[in-house]
Amino acid sequence: MNYPLSKIPPQAGAHKPRIVDQLGAGTYWKNGTPDKIPTLTGPSKPYVINELDVGSFEIQMYGEVVNDRPTDWVTGKPDDGLYIVLSEFLSDLDRLQNADSITVRINSPGGDLEAAASIYNRLKAMNHVTTIVDGLAASAASLIMQAGETRKVYRNSEIMVHGPQVMLCDYYNLPALQEIEKWLTAANEQVINTYVERTGRDRVKVKHMVEDTTWMTGQQIIDEGFADELIEETIPMAMSADHKFVLSNGLKIDSRVFGKILPAIKDTVNAGVPAEPTKEVKSMTLDELKEKEPDLVKQIEDSAKASVDVNSVKAQAQAEERKRIEEIESIEASIADKDLVNEAKFGDTPMNARDLAFTAMQKQAQIGNTVLGNMLDDSNASGAKNVKSEPNGGIEDDLDAQAKAKAKDQEDIAAAAKALGYRKETK
Repeated sequence: MNYPLSKIPPQAGAHKPRIVDQLGAGTYWKNGTPDKIPTLTGPSKPYVINELDVGSFEIQMYGEVVNDRPTDWVTGKPDDGLYIVLSEFLSDLDRLQNADSITVRINSPGGDLEAAASIYNRLKAMNHVTTIVDGLAASAASLIMQAGETRKVYRNSEIMVHGPQVMLCDYYNLPALQEIEKWLTAANEQVINTYVERTGRDRVKVKHMVEDTTWMTGQQIIDEGFADELIEETIPMAMSADHKFVLSNGLKIDSRVFGKILPAIKDTVNAGVPAEPTKEVKSMTLDELKEKEPDLVKQIEDSAKASVDVNSVKAQAQAEERKRIEEIESIEASIADKDLVNEAKFGDTPMNARDLAFTAMQKQAQIGNTVLGNMLDDSNASGAKNVKSEPNGGIEDDLDAQAKAKAKDQEDIAAAAKALGYRKETK
């Protein structure tokens, strides 16, 4: 047994509690004197059984209700979380069969339905059971709560009722899924029947509450028939600043259990940790600030000036770039080489309009030079230069005139090539 029965100190004028059992290390009372003083600031066990008086016991159930203790998937070792294990709890509960009265204090996010139903049935068969929601009784824990002849809640106690759920982590065929469906249907009926019996409410209404997942707080719990008495006090309930967990009367609960932030839970920084005291802030004029913090004021002024200088340079650079693009666009229609225009605008080596125009003229001159050179080469290769005219009548005169004209064209091409600096490369 991992969690022993323990005792609480006797109250003034009260009967000294007697030992019920000692099942391991823990705090218990012997002859009215503690054998060991606890130094805990919150619940360290998922449940603790105290004897308040002869035949009168109190059970604090602070944890998750499970059929078996979970184990770590990696190490295989038992999880040391706050789990109320069914077999352990029922074994200890059997020792209280002859108790005159039992008070069960519940603060639990729920757990396994089968385990909760077993605990519910066992408690319901015992004498004078009172259940009190110390903070939260959600899911399966709300079923255990219904075992009390008298059910009590605080003004900000929370309970949640919903239908049974399963998480599947394997491969399932249709018959297997149908078996799961049958189990869920039966479990759902079990939950609804219990709530209908204990609340006295219409079955259709209870069914809707279960299927819709219903949260209730304080007086609302009583109004809906899930509790009998309201304790006119509040209990510590707070949510962490990052909304990841709720501290419910000392029990840390993953906030995903809630599904939403409940109005009864105060959104307190660090779940109940006192806030830092606020410092009084006194406003000052600029002159007062300069007098009291001259170095700080100078630092602010220098920073502002530097920011202005940077912004001015940036604005000037943007204006110059816009002007460069606009000037290029004003002449790009006259430039046939569009790749050259794009390179001038956005290439690795940007050009202005003047550089673009000059480069375009150079490329055009190179093209003309090449064309003229090719024409000269063609003329030389034709042999027209060596053709001589000889008189032979009318037809011969015409041929002579054509030869002269061709020779004249060759001379003009050579002159143009020379003017452009063309030189035929020799191999």
